[in-house]
Amino acid sequence: MTVIREQTIKQFDVIVITASNEHQAELCRKQLALRTLPAGTEFTVLPDPEGARVGSGGATLAVIRCLMQKYGSFQGLRAACIHSGGDGQRVPAYSALGKLFSPLPHTFPDGRPDTMFDELMAFLLSAAEGLPEGLMLLAGDILLRSDPKHFHCPEDGASALSFLADEEKGKNHGVFLPGAEGRVRKFLHKRDVGTLRREEASDRKGQVHIDTGTVFFTRPVCEALYGLIRDEDGFRRFVNPKARLSLYADFLFPMAQESTFLEYCMETPEAGYTKELLACRNILWEVLHPFRLHLVTAKEAEFLHFGTTGEVIRFMTEKAPAHPEEGWERENCACLEGTAGAHTAAYLSILEKDASCGDGCYLEFSRVLAGTRIGNGCYLSAVTVSGKTIPDGTVLHCLKLMDGRFAVRIYGVQDDPKKERLFGCSLTDFSERFGLDAGVLWAKGDRTLLDTEDRTLWNAKLYPVCETEAEAVDKALELYQLVKGEASPEGGLRGECTSLLERWQQWERCSLSDGFHYADSGALAGKIREMTELVPLQRLLQGIRQRRSCGTLKYLFPEKKLTKTQEVRLQELLR
Repeated sequence: MTVIREQTIKQFDVIVITASNEHQAELCRKQLALRTLPAGTEFTVLPDPEGARVGSGGATLAVIRCLMQKYGSFQGLRAACIHSGGDGQRVPAYSALGKLFSPLPHTFPDGRPDTMFDELMAFLLSAAEGLPEGLMLLAGDILLRSDPKHFHCPEDGASALSFLADEEKGKNHGVFLPGAEGRVRKFLHKRDVGTLRREEASDRKGQVHIDTGTVFFTRPVCEALYGLIRDEDGFRRFVNPKARLSLYADFLFPMAQESTFLEYCMETPEAGYTKELLACRNILWEVLHPFRLHLVTAKEAEFLHFGTTGEVIRFMTEKAPAHPEEGWERENCACLEGTAGAHTAAYLSILEKDASCGDGCYLEFSRVLAGTRIGNGCYLSAVTVSGKTIPDGTVLHCLKLMDGRFAVRIYGVQDDPKKERLFGCSLTDFSERFGLDAGVLWAKGDRTLLDTEDRTLWNAKLYPVCETEAEAVDKALELYQLVKGEASPEGGLRGECTSLLERWQQWERCSLSDGFHYADSGALAGKIREMTELVPLQRLLQGIRQRRSCGTLKYLFPEKKLTKTQEVRLQELLR
């Protein structure tokens, strides 16, 4: 249970956490229930309206309306919002959980594992002292390692937190151009290095002010935005999937001193140009351009973005251990009794004796049982594997669905779910090789997805839905054989090819997208809780085998008794 120390200084009256849909919101509420939160601060979880993708700007407007309806005014109100929505396409293992509760490679002194939420809360509680009334907004997938006490904001307009980094890094993010009196002169969103240089965004050291996703709207800005959505018609006009407003491109851009309306209209949107978006921008320009955006530069900041599966693995296995002064390490609340390769990281996971794991792997919420062989550079999440061989560079992620069945999603660490490749192989070629109709892979309801941009790994109906987790693991590995050609005539397994393909076609299957929509939030929270209880028991057994003294093991059970989960597991081991 996370304990956040109560503050004697000012703190936020309310903290709102946004979620993509009610399923994700419910999981968030379950995670909050496991924590002791600061007294005097109210917590609210707000899903996107009707589960639609309304963008970070649309979600911000929904938060402002929620607060105004509840408190009546921003006068005297100091609020914060952590944006944790989005379907997490680039990190499917966190799509149901939400990146906000993704693990961090750190263990608290009392043995509790750290998460992104815990670090962001520490940042918020320290930042609150210097803020006027208004709304502070943070991105739930960006970790700032800086002193938040420097985040002092003027009481007019808005303020954005930046940090200085090399211009090469800036091309993948928003970049602020500082102007007179500490204001933002221009805001450039994901521009190449050449453009950054032409716009004189770089300083003499070749560094630029990168947007951290942390913004503060003062009371006048919040009330001006609320005026647009006060009634239901206005709310629906600005908060919908067709407009899909961005907090950064649509809200910050107009407040930069040298922004022009023409440039604003041409600014690349979050999800394509639509007439609904352009209509909203016309109004937003009139409302927001009179305000000014102030620039706050974080001192000695480090910016960590968990945008892809590869970034998660690199951070846990390489970057984090390079900062031992932060208390970051590879093994956190884990027991790796088997053979683990160099640079392998684990979080709330068990690698049993007589199991092995290759180099550069990352295990989270997982149990790797005896006889299992995991290749190099693999990523296992919320899965139990027994006696299997996992190929190099493989992601294996288990989800329990709301109907009680299981799906194990398998894909390559380097695969981009927004594209149509699996383990580097074209899914179109896969279909053609086996003579499959497009509807076998890309169907939504009773219709086939026709648009090429919809035919992605994210939408492909690949993963068999099974009664047990063990069966789902077997089916996932069979899918790997099919896609890689190991079960095709070209692969030399003529006898197995037809039977594997026929079995795969006969199974009810789901996509990565389906897993996001239909995951059992309670089961996922339960899995994390279960591993929290099983790891100490495994460490106890390991200590007994190593003949360690009881005094060195008593810290594993501060309550001085076993939980029901631990009792059941111990009985299984004693049989």
